[in-house]
Amino acid sequence: MESAQHIISALSFTCSKCKKQSSYFLRAASYSVTCSNCGTLYDAYSPELKSRNVSINPDFKPVIEIGKTGVLNNKKYLVTGILIKNERSTSYSWEEYVLYNPIHGYAYLTQYDGHWTFLEPTVDAPHKVEGENAYWYEDTLYLLFAKYKTEIKGAKGEFPFKLTIDDIPVVEEYIAPPHIITCEKNSTYFVWFKGEYIQPDELQQAFSVATLPERTGTGVIQPFISSVNPVALKNFLISFGVILIALQFYFSFSSHSDVAYQNSWLITDSLNNTEIYTNTFNLNYGTKNTEVVISSPLQNNWIYCAASLVNETTGIVYDFDLEAEFYSGYEGGESWSEGKGWASKVISQVPEGKYYLILNPKKPDNISSMRMEVSVKRDVNVVSNFFIIAVIIAVFPIYFYVRRNSFEKNRWYNSDFSPYDYDE
Repeated sequence: MESAQHIISALSFTCSKCKKQSSYFLRAASYSVTCSNCGTLYDAYSPELKSRNVSINPDFKPVIEIGKTGVLNNKKYLVTGILIKNERSTSYSWEEYVLYNPIHGYAYLTQYDGHWTFLEPTVDAPHKVEGENAYWYEDTLYLLFAKYKTEIKGAKGEFPFKLTIDDIPVVEEYIAPPHIITCEKNSTYFVWFKGEYIQPDELQQAFSVATLPERTGTGVIQPFISSVNPVALKNFLISFGVILIALQFYFSFSSHSDVAYQNSWLITDSLNNTEIYTNTFNLNYGTKNTEVVISSPLQNNWIYCAASLVNETTGIVYDFDLEAEFYSGYEGGESWSEGKGWASKVISQVPEGKYYLILNPKKPDNISSMRMEVSVKRDVNVVSNFFIIAVIIAVFPIYFYVRRNSFEKNRWYNSDFSPYDYDE
């Protein structure tokens, strides 16, 4: 780790305008220096400071003071200058800190709404994507987030460029959170920077700052932090889905779906609300599920049946209810229908043996008779289990992706180039 603290000592100069002293560090390594008291701007690249008879407001309180040192990316930097910048014709303003390391040169640190970004000049230019508002840089695609003109509203310290309030630069920002590439250009220069989001606690530790501005909103390149790895989650869902589908095919082909019993009755007033005892039937294949189905040729009516599946040997009883209804009609030039003419109940883990049914049917009072058919199927393939498991497994991924999508929509909310629709 390179140290800047004990290599660079401060110099002082007397301002020609206010006659008060100010400090600066970098001598000819700076281009512009300001008076910390009145804001008078000086050229520093000549042997002696030369006043430009221009003043920039120095009356603001920065989070990190000039002269502080801090370690970022394993490099020790000295804070040499601070700018207050503003997006032209808007109320958006932010702090920009100029950092210096005697070996690696200049870097920059910005703060907006409590969100911090560390920027360094790029070693080469990004590659423009033809026909798109995007650039490739270091095998990463960066999307255009903002394009604007900046104004300097305040300045303190010294800077490696000619500080001016007349030549308004244009800035373009392209993001791939937690990274950003940004270009700044005016009539005399064009430069690219690559930036990375800095967590507040990391910055606080780096510069030994007691308090930092509270974060508000979602930062332009603030990372979505979760203990879940999206790639690992995606791979898990794909693997689990393949296994689940394979199991469903296995159970579908291996289930017997044998009809163990089937019969029908004409339910008249004499059988309505009357118990019907069926003949006994065998349920085979060990302990398996059993499905009981009632059906009827319904048309704008219903049929109900209270039923009991009884083990003839042990006396174990499985009670359940079945109700089917079907209605249809024609309205507004279109036909409609709802319901179905059958109902079923799947009973899990029914031991093999001899069984019979006790049926207690009920029909509408305005129908004189109604045919009801009952069938019993052994070892059926239950597709609903597949969907229940799939829904249960999908709950967390859906929550995760909805939360992440909401985070991204908030990030892009103030961008003129947002890929999201905010009309909802």
